[in-house]
Amino acid sequence: MRCPLEEVERREGGRTDRNSVPPLDEPVHAHGCYDVEVDTSVQGSAEVAKLIVAALADPPVVSAFDRLRTSKTGDRR
Repeated sequence: MRCPLEEVERREGGRTDRNSVPPLDEPVHAHGCYDVEVDTSVQGSAEVAKLIVAALADPPVVSAFDRLRTSKTGDRR
């Protein structure tokens, strides 16, 4: 799941139900190797759910875990 930092900060700034989480200084999961990716800043929750369901119904032959396991470089895409 991806979302630009500016959008995360905007969302966190509007929260009243809990303490705000400070922004991260570095990308989470910077390896960048996934079976499915969504961007919640441009895709609504219904579209995200459909993409995830479709990915689960038709998984890749070689999964992200397989690619990470066999990768020998820093860029694991």
